[in-house]
Amino acid sequence: MHLRHRSLVSLCLLALAPACGEEIIEFDPNVTTSLDEVGTDTTDTETDSTDTTTTDSGTDTTDTIDTTTDSGTETTDTTDTGTETTDTGPAGDAMLRMVNLGIETGVVDLHLDQNPFADAHVGLDEGIDYLVLSEGLHDFAVTLFADDLFNALLVTQVDLTVDQRYTAVVHGYTDTLAMLLLNDDDSGIAPGATRVQVAHAAADLGQIDLLVMLDPPVQVIADLDPGASQVIEGPAGALPLGLDLDDDQIPEWTFSVPDLGADILVDLYLANEIGGAPAYLLAQHPDGSTTRIDADVCGDDMRQALELCDGSDLGGASCADLGFLAGTLACAGDCMAFDTSGCGNFTEYCSDAPLPIPDDDANGISQDIVIADVGTIADVNVVLQVSHSWLDDLDFELTASGTTVILADTLLDANDQVCGGDDMAAILDDEAGAALANACVQNAVPAISGSLTPQESLTAFDGMEKATTWTLSVADTSNKDTGQVEVWCLQVEAI
Repeated sequence: MHLRHRSLVSLCLLALAPACGEEIIEFDPNVTTSLDEVGTDTTDTETDSTDTTTTDSGTDTTDTIDTTTDSGTETTDTTDTGTETTDTGPAGDAMLRMVNLGIETGVVDLHLDQNPFADAHVGLDEGIDYLVLSEGLHDFAVTLFADDLFNALLVTQVDLTVDQRYTAVVHGYTDTLAMLLLNDDDSGIAPGATRVQVAHAAADLGQIDLLVMLDPPVQVIADLDPGASQVIEGPAGALPLGLDLDDDQIPEWTFSVPDLGADILVDLYLANEIGGAPAYLLAQHPDGSTTRIDADVCGDDMRQALELCDGSDLGGASCADLGFLAGTLACAGDCMAFDTSGCGNFTEYCSDAPLPIPDDDANGISQDIVIADVGTIADVNVVLQVSHSWLDDLDFELTASGTTVILADTLLDANDQVCGGDDMAAILDDEAGAALANACVQNAVPAISGSLTPQESLTAFDGMEKATTWTLSVADTSNKDTGQVEVWCLQVEAI
C-alpha cells in the first residue's frame, strides 16, 4: 500500500472521547482516512483453577471513514450504527477467527464453549479462517496442542454481535497469555484502497509510534499501547513502515510491507521474538492466512526504507550522479552512504568489439585502444568484463609507450586454490582494498568481481602522456575452456 503525499489522513482516538478532533496528514489527494484506536479493554479475574480474562469487544470499532475527492466538494461520511452488514454468516450469526502470536506456545488448540474445534490447531504466527457462531457470549479457551481443557493456558469469554466479524489475537508468553478481540469492520472501504487494522501484540515492547517512510517520514499512529489497535487506510500498494519506540520520530526498525490487496481489510500485528528483539509484523489476510514481514536488514542487496543503498542495489545511482566523471559506485557497509572510492574524475575509453580468446595458445591475442586526448597521466584503472570458464587459464597484460604491466597471470581463491570459476567483472585499481590474485569465489557468477588491485601496479604509467596506443594482451594457456573479453576500458585521470 503506497501512501503518497497529498492525501488526508485523520487520527481519532476513540478511547479518549466519542467525538474528537482530526489531525490532518497528507498522503494522496483521492483518499482521506480515519485512524481510530479500537483496542479492547481487558480485566483479569481469578478462578479456582485458572486465570480468566474477560474481554469487552465493544461495537464502536471505527468511528468514521471519509473519502474526499481532489476538488474537496464530495464527501461521504459513514458512521457505524451497528446495523451495517458485510458478507458474514447466516442472518443472526457472527463470525470469529483466531491468530496465534503466543511466544513459546508452539501449536495451540482453540476450544469454544468447552469444545475443541476441528482443524483449529494453530501454529505460531498462523491463523484460521472465520468460524460461524451464534451471537452472544461464548467461552473461549486455548490449550497446548492436544492438551486437556483443564490445563488451558487461557480461559476467557467473547461477546459477539450479530453480522460482525472478529479476530481473536492470542499473544504473550505462555504463563501470561492474553487475548485481544478485534472487530474486523470492512464496511465503507474507499475504492482501490486497503484498510489495515494495526494491533500491538508485542509482549516485550511498550508504547509505539508508527510512521510511513515517506520523505520525510509521516507519523500515522501515535502512542499505541500494548493490547490496543488502530485502523489506517490508503491506496493499495507496497507500504514502507517505521516503528518508533522512544517517541523521537526516528524508527528503530523499518518494514517493507508488500501490496496486501485492494478493497479489503487486513489485520497487521506487531509481535516480537523471545526477549523483545527482533520485532516483526504479521499480516492476516481475509481468508485467515498469514504473511510474516521481518524488519529490513542491511546486506541483503535490497534497498529498503531508511537505506540509501544495499550491496549491489544502488537505487540507480552512479558516480556521475555524485559529480564524478567516471568510476564504479559502491555501497557503504552500513547501507547509509555511498562508497565513492571507486569513483574519480576519469575519462573512460573502451574497446569497440568483443575479443575472442584462442584456446590453449600461449601467444594469445591483443586489442588496442588509441587515445588521442593529450594530458599527463595521474592515475589509470582497467575495467575487465570477461566471459570465460576456468579463469585461471588466463593471463592479462597492459602495454603503453613501451611499458608493460602484468595485470594477472595466476588467479586463485581465498584458500590459494586455482580459480575454476566462470566470468569476470572487475575494475583493476591500485587503490582497491583487495587483490585480484585471490579474489575468486568458485561458485559465484561472475567468479571475480569488484574493485581489485592488479598483480603489478598501474602506477608504472603515472607521468606518461595518455595520448598513445594502449594494448591489452590475453592468453589462454590451457585447453578445453573458452571465452572472450566482452569489453575492456581504461579509466584515465590526467593533469
